[in-house]
Amino acid sequence: MMTVMRILNYILVVTFFLMLTGCDDYLEIVPKGKKIPESLDDFKGFLENSDISYSTEDFQAAGDTRWYPEDSWVTTDILPVFKANFLGDEDYDRASKTQSSGLYSNCYMRIAHATMVINEVPELNDNSTELQRKEVIAQARMLRAFNYFYLVNVFARQYDPATAADDNGIVIQEDINFEAPYPQKSVAEVYKYILNDIELALPDLTQKGNNPFVASKAFGWGLKSKVHLFKKEFDEALICAEESLKLNSSIYDLNKYLDGELANYEIKENLFFAYDRFRYPNSDPFYSRISPQAVQLYGPEDIRFTGFFTTDSYFPTGSAAYSPEGAGKFSINDGGMRTTEIYLIKAELLARKGEIEPAMEIVNLIRRNRFPEGNTSYKLTASNKIEAMNQIMNERFRELILSVNRVWDIRRLASEPEYAITVVKDLTDLLGESEGNVTIQPNSPIYIMPFPLDVIDLHGGIKQNTK
Repeated sequence: MMTVMRILNYILVVTFFLMLTGCDDYLEIVPKGKKIPESLDDFKGFLENSDISYSTEDFQAAGDTRWYPEDSWVTTDILPVFKANFLGDEDYDRASKTQSSGLYSNCYMRIAHATMVINEVPELNDNSTELQRKEVIAQARMLRAFNYFYLVNVFARQYDPATAADDNGIVIQEDINFEAPYPQKSVAEVYKYILNDIELALPDLTQKGNNPFVASKAFGWGLKSKVHLFKKEFDEALICAEESLKLNSSIYDLNKYLDGELANYEIKENLFFAYDRFRYPNSDPFYSRISPQAVQLYGPEDIRFTGFFTTDSYFPTGSAAYSPEGAGKFSINDGGMRTTEIYLIKAELLARKGEIEPAMEIVNLIRRNRFPEGNTSYKLTASNKIEAMNQIMNERFRELILSVNRVWDIRRLASEPEYAITVVKDLTDLLGESEGNVTIQPNSPIYIMPFPLDVIDLHGGIKQNTK
């Protein structure tokens, strides 16, 4: 039977772990305004009050979406890991300069919250029903799966069916325990663990969660689709994407935002809401720059650019900054998942099967809601699989802007020569002709972040996955 002492042990262990991993919020293990959890509502607080930020600024620096806010980020060592990633410097010892990681510690804090809910809620003796308890446990499993998915796709190699069983992955915490070491699992084992949590959760998730900060069944199927996509299990991914879209097929019309409608986290296309910006939730646009390549990819009528980004003479040449019209009018879901991502997964999977026309219909369905009413320039076409895949990847670039998905796309497509993305950055104005033409290959080790040094100290036997 659950005891208060056991809950206190959980909290003490998690606090100890987060102190060692450099998390500034380790005193927030008991959510603000909450007591030691005794009821289902108390435990739900551990899920709904979890930090919702996934900061991947350094990781994204290697890709072709983010740009530097000021010259010193590239010309000096003020931010050495960002600089090494941005310039694709594979010889730089990034691990020695990575003392801690907010992404790492925040993900494991959420995993710890979820694990406590999963392990303790079944033994609750309050007035909650079994059905209510099962739903909360399912939401916790989805939160845990989502955070492990983030971690394995930032700190480990991309899943490769041929090597995943031997590739070092990340630490899996099946319980919170001072005595038991946390083992570093292989990439294959981590993906198996993620899928197991999702599959156990799906039957007990409701079609619509309490709010977009907890998992619904549509999010469950959507994340399962994404996991299979990353494993290159395309048939399974398509089935899951279609199941997700049966439950939630909403696409928000950005014309409503331009007309003054409040477009916050509650819009229906948000399957699971989170932030992935350098400063959240009200990020200074100075720190949310996008590259000249990204700017050029948008057309002059595309509301995703005209309504959300601004250019100025003091910005680095050709770049733009995220600055939506009207403070607080729009809440960008750049760290979670949206229905449009699921649509684009389905479009990609159809294109891979050679179903070009249906794939492009999906792309244009999204784009129709991203251009002014009556404007027909949103329509894209493709005559073969390669063209369709290029169009879909470009649309993912535009639609999922500022999120980690672009770098993840570069990683997962690296093993497919016909789709592989080589990043090219023109920095001649900043660095000169001899150093300014930067090229980062699709399979570069830059696309794996090093474990923080405090994590290495804590876990002892954990091995770096970077070269």
